This record gives sequence, structure tokens and C-alpha cells, in this order.
Amino acid sequence: MTYLKPLTALAAAIGLTATAYAMTMDETVDANGDGVYSLEELQAVLPDLTEDTFIVVDTNEDGLIDEAEFAVASEAGIFPPEES
Repeated sequence: MTYLKPLTALAAAIGLTATAYAMTMDETVDANGDGVYSLEELQAVLPDLTEDTFIVVDTNEDGLIDEAEFAVASEAGIFPPEES
């Protein structure tokens, strides 16, 4: 999957930092309350999210998106900005 390499490089270049304007982790999306997002939890609110994109965002390859991974993806524009 050659097209995934640019997204992975972008995520690495951005670093694992949260930003004030990025969409934040939301307890209402985290259906089971474990503090991380599964593909299914994210697809419930982001129906266009593909498994391929989820895999790119999941940089530690644990099958879940944690707060740091979520922040990187938000900053990179993969997830929408927080609504004000």
C-alpha cells in the first residue's frame, strides 16, 4: 500500500502533540469507556473513515486510536476540526 506511506510520514513529521484547534477525544464516541477509539466507534461518527485510514492513524498498531494518535490525525486533517 504505497499510498499509505505519505500519510505515515506526515504523521511522524507532525509529532505526537495535541493542538488547541484539533477535534478532541469525546467520551460519547468512546462507547465502551476504555479511553481509546476502535474503528467501529469512530465510524459511528465518521462514516467515511476507511479501515486503511484507520490503520495509518494507528501508528502503534494496537488496533485502537489513543489520544496522541488522534491528535496527530486531527492536526493532519484526517479528522475534522473541533466545532466551536
